[in-house]
Amino acid sequence: SGSSIAGQNLTRNFGVVRESRFYPDATGQTSSPGTYTFAHWYQPGSLGQVTLSLNPPNPRYTYQVRVDENCDGTFGPGEEWRPFPYTFSVDSTWPREADGSLRACAVEVRALVPAGEPMGATDIALVKAELAWANRPGVVEPDTLTDTLQVAGGEVRLEKRVRNVTQNTPFATTGQGKPGEVLEYCIAYRNLGTQGVNAFVLTDPVPYFTDPLLSVADYGGKAIRWTHGGNTSYLTAASDGDAGEVASGVVRVQVGAVGPGESGEVCYRVRVR
Repeated sequence: SGSSIAGQNLTRNFGVVRESRFYPDATGQTSSPGTYTFAHWYQPGSLGQVTLSLNPPNPRYTYQVRVDENCDGTFGPGEEWRPFPYTFSVDSTWPREADGSLRACAVEVRALVPAGEPMGATDIALVKAELAWANRPGVVEPDTLTDTLQVAGGEVRLEKRVRNVTQNTPFATTGQGKPGEVLEYCIAYRNLGTQGVNAFVLTDPVPYFTDPLLSVADYGGKAIRWTHGGNTSYLTAASDGDAGEVASGVVRVQVGAVGPGESGEVCYRVRVR
């Protein structure tokens, strides 16, 4: 009651737990038979046990996972490919950033495509990361991302890079940005096969923590820069007469035919929220 606490100083300590992050969504193509590896990052918000699983558990193809649990940039002994579901620990040895937050470590998902799959066959794997908090195992924090795989007649390989435009950093396989800064993503493609690929569509999910820039000065005031066969085109974000669009959080370019040995690149920019 009010009378019982009058004149007393009461202290209450509240702990703030950071939000875990599992990112980014990814898209790829491979041949039949063939394999494709999706690159991701997982940043735990708290200590505990993390279980990686497929939801639903039975996609069209077989998937494996591996985690760089010591965050040293390589997949060493004990970090080999494993079937889903896979559980690992986030304990006091997990690396931390300078601000004390737990570091984001690499997670790779590999799709195994058998022989005999038709060209254009598509599989979508929903990968879930569930963090059960240490000392509070009843509290489970879920994060989900999507890996989309398409079977191509040729062998189109994709390579995604990013740079921080605001800080003028070079392109790399990973990048960081502060709220308000601009990042540029570029996805290079090349047909390594001996057969051409028809009706090739390159799609890339816009990172959920960013907003796409629909008018970029370096892109002629448009949203997408597309280079193919030595020719560069600038495409709008609208679903109009050109080959590109940015819709429902996805960048999409209707590349069309990609002959053996041909290559190209699609770039777009985003602002970090």
